[in-house]
Amino acid sequence: MQIVFTAAAEGKDGNFDYSVYQMSDVTGGELVTLAQHTGMIDDLTVGNDGTIYVTAGGKRLSLVGQAHLLR
Repeated sequence: MQIVFTAAAEGKDGNFDYSVYQMSDVTGGELVTLAQHTGMIDDLTVGNDGTIYVTAGGKRLSLVGQAHLLR
């Protein structure tokens, strides 16, 4: 079982950028960066099929496979 979450880091020009991470809910370890996003992420959901969706800037994006891209 895994936990998927977003966290902010200071980006360029003092603004915050958000990334999507995954980690084991059993060990609390194995932190993996799934995607990096410039700007704020408003919402994150995981579909029944495991697809990760984020809402950012009024657009719904999904995590595309192993490429670690939000589209």
